This record gives sequence, C-alpha cells and structure tokens, in this order.
Amino acid sequence: MNNHFPQNLSILRRRAGYTQESFAEALGVSRQAVGKWESGQALPEAATLLTMADLLGCSLDLLMRESLTEEGEVDALAVCREQEEADQAVYDAYHAMVGDFSKKIAAGVFLVLCGVTAAVLTVAWALPEWTAVAALFVFLIAGVYLFITAGMAEDDFKEEYPEVQPLYDPEEKREFQLRFRLGVALPVMGILADAALCGILATMPGGEAREMYIGALFLGVLTLCVTPLVYLGCLSDRYELREMSRRERRKTSDLCGPIMILATAGFLLWGLMWDGWKVSWVCFLVGAALVALCQAAQNDRDGR
Repeated sequence: MNNHFPQNLSILRRRAGYTQESFAEALGVSRQAVGKWESGQALPEAATLLTMADLLGCSLDLLMRESLTEEGEVDALAVCREQEEADQAVYDAYHAMVGDFSKKIAAGVFLVLCGVTAAVLTVAWALPEWTAVAALFVFLIAGVYLFITAGMAEDDFKEEYPEVQPLYDPEEKREFQLRFRLGVALPVMGILADAALCGILATMPGGEAREMYIGALFLGVLTLCVTPLVYLGCLSDRYELREMSRRERRKTSDLCGPIMILATAGFLLWGLMWDGWKVSWVCFLVGAALVALCQAAQNDRDGR
C-alpha cells in the first residue's frame, strides 16, 4: 500500500455519497477510524479493505495504488474537508449547548422541589404562613429563571442551526446508553424506597409536626431522585439528533416550566383557600409525573 490510499479513500468515499459517519457505520467501525485512515495515521485490516472496495464500487488496485488527483479533484477535496470541519464545529457547539441546557433544566426542577420542601418545613416548625409562601417563591423564581434562560438559548441555537450532523462516535453513544440505564434505574429505586420508608413512618404514632417532617423527608429524597432523571433525559438529546425545527417537534423542556408553575399555583390555592397545607404538596408529585409522561410521549414520537 502506498501513500495514495488516504487521498483515494477520501475521494472515492465522497464520490459514492458517503459521509465519514455513514461510511463508518457501513463498515462497522468508528468515525475516528475512518478519519485516521484518510489522514494517513492508520491502515485498515485486509478484510476491511475488501469490504471497503465493495462499498465504494472500485477495485483494490484503484483504491490503493492509482492516483486520483486529476484537475479539480484536490479543490473539491479541500471544500469537502472544510465542510466536515464546519459540521464538526456545529456539532461541538450543539454538544456544549445540550450539556448547559440539561444542567439548567435539572437545576430548575431541583430548586422548585427544594422550595416545596422548605415550605413544608416552615409549617412543621410552626412559623407564620407567609414564611412558607416566601420560601417557596424564592426557590420558584430562581427555578423559573433557569427554565426561561435555558429555553431561550436552545431556541436561539435551533434558529441558527436548524440541522446538526450526528458526528458522535457510536461507541460513545453505547457508553452513554449504559450510564443512562443505570442512572434511570437507581433514582427510580430511590423513589420507591423513599415512598416505602415514609409510608412506614406514617403508621407510627406522632403529632401533626411529625407528619410534616415525614412529608419534608419524602420531598427531599424525591428531589434528589428526580433531578438526575431530568438531567439524563435532557442530555440524551446529544445522541438523538433530528430536524430541530420547533414546528416539527416540541421538547419536554418547553413544558417543564408551565407544568411546575401550575403545580405551584395548585399548591398555593389548595393551601390558602382550603387550609390544605398538609396534603397540597401532592400537586408537585402530580407535576413531576406529568413531566415524566411528557418525556415518555416525546421519546415514543421520536422513535427512541
């Protein structure tokens, strides 16, 4: 094999209509491997060469020995490389944006649930009712701010880049899927254990304040379990790239803010009008369940 192979591979791949990503999938290798072959950093195995020639519709001799540098070909190659670099830059920006978006949405949900927990604790401590409302709204305002800023940043990115090429390594996606399954299973188990523990504690004798402490414990553990679920759900979009037009798909994140605001309104209305502070925190459990249902429905529509 001579030094014509890297350039020949790049030219023939483009002539056959493959991107580095699609060609890597057809060969069953990573995109990085194809990149190393085309840059001359590595060589494929003999069996891979045969499969490669079949996919490209050429002979091994043409692929390995002949020079495909006729007039105009080098310029076209440079243009294609520039396009790939531009696509990679957009994907890197998308990768960073999704990470920041996921953190903000998860932090917003965490703050809202912390506000509910703080409100329940103020009732348990027999503080004035206004302290519960104040504690709730301090956290709620911070959470809604994160929802709004995250959503605006995502919408701006969608308008600027309506489509992003999936340039991740398939191995990277498989590793994330393994972490995703574990990251979902553990919080769900934690929620079930939390419900069981609080159910047992509720059967024991005690006063009204004790019931509120049990409710605060349940909400605190629920907060710690729901937050990673929301974060992982948002983060999974890094590996589920599609047309990003807002007319085509509506993300669960767009509904997180309104759902939690409605849950807060229900909590306050129930508590203030019917003195239901002991049980009105259930509104936030319903809100969290609705967010989870929206995520599941979106995943089903996207064919994940």
